[in-house]
Amino acid sequence: MKMKAVVKMMMLTIGLLITSWGAPRFMAQLTQPLVVSVTNYPNPFDSRCERTTILFSLAQESQVHIAIYDLLGNLVRQFPSMQESAGTSSVVWDGTNESRQKVAKGGYLVLVVANSEAGVTQVVRKVGVLH
Repeated sequence: MKMKAVVKMMMLTIGLLITSWGAPRFMAQLTQPLVVSVTNYPNPFDSRCERTTILFSLAQESQVHIAIYDLLGNLVRQFPSMQESAGTSSVVWDGTNESRQKVAKGGYLVLVVANSEAGVTQVVRKVGVLH
């Protein structure tokens, strides 16, 4: 595992949120998580002919950041930040990276981070890409 990924995991474990969207900050202890659930379908998916829909449910209105990482912790794709109301929303990933090139087959991680006045919640979901 790359040092960057190890450091990121350690920082998250002790309660710091490190993202490319801003400076590190302590996460508030929430009584109810902002992100209620994250799922995607199909999973796994064949990026040559399919896309996967990433569904996420929010407990309250939040600023949402979604990014795809490879298993080494490298950023593969980042979606534009969005302000979403409570309920279920989605984004579609076509299996491409930031340069719009198809990614290699294998495992990827979807990170969904929700920020609101109440604090920050993050959820990670595994996604498989087939060829």
